[in-house]
Amino acid sequence: MENAASASGRQDPVLQPNALDAIVEMIGSDDPDVLLDLIDTFLTDSQRQLEEMRRSMAVGDIKTLHRAAHSMKSSSATFGAVALSKLCQRLEQSARDQCVDGVCAEQIETVVAEHRLVLAALRAERAKFIR
Repeated sequence: MENAASASGRQDPVLQPNALDAIVEMIGSDDPDVLLDLIDTFLTDSQRQLEEMRRSMAVGDIKTLHRAAHSMKSSSATFGAVALSKLCQRLEQSARDQCVDGVCAEQIETVVAEHRLVLAALRAERAKFIR
């Protein structure tokens, strides 16, 4: 699986190599449109979750920030975006701790940067399944 890991000097891949294979195994390989729909849903929903994180941070809505970080943590893990999932887990914990010392704002920007890499990698993987 080609991704931004080697280009950015990262040690870990942006997406775990067999994550999409595991999803295909679960849903079956006879209809790639199902996988495409799942990827598209992640691409759309994760962008919305990022916007929700930023918006909730701007207005001090820590509960919504916590929920958005939790949701992205889970969905990122499903697609093998382990680094993004871990960053969201840290953000989720910081929100649970009420974002002491403004740490959440910095963590959101780290999540945003990793999310960009995940989107690029997932789009590249998605292209492989188009008939």
